[in-house]
Amino acid sequence: MKSDLNSYVTKLDASLAEIEAEIASLKSQIEVKEEEIAVTEALLAQALEVEASQHEAMDARIQFMYQKGESYYVELLLSSDSFADLLNRAVYVNAIAGYDHDRLMEYQETREYIDLCEQQLELEKQFLDEAKA
Repeated sequence: MKSDLNSYVTKLDASLAEIEAEIASLKSQIEVKEEEIAVTEALLAQALEVEASQHEAMDARIQFMYQKGESYYVELLLSSDSFADLLNRAVYVNAIAGYDHDRLMEYQETREYIDLCEQQLELEKQFLDEAKA
């Protein structure tokens, strides 16, 4: 009976050691996940700042285009002094359109990055909640 009790206590000690190791492992995973969440939150904050800046620049550009209208580019081309000036202005108008397109693409990429960061953050928080539970 005493040996059975000693055997039982030994098994309990082994189980306790296993549980303590698992708890230590989970605590380590929680710390790592909290650090990952902090990094993701910082990246998300930076991306949101970039997005706000891009949005503000696009708003200003759209307002300018609205105020000047499409006729602005036509007038720019028609007010050319020579054929060479016309070509230079056409290249200029084309460059502006390319610039506007590039800024729009950058804005869309930033939005996609923000969406990915938010999804990653949600997943990390779910993992953290599960690990804590």
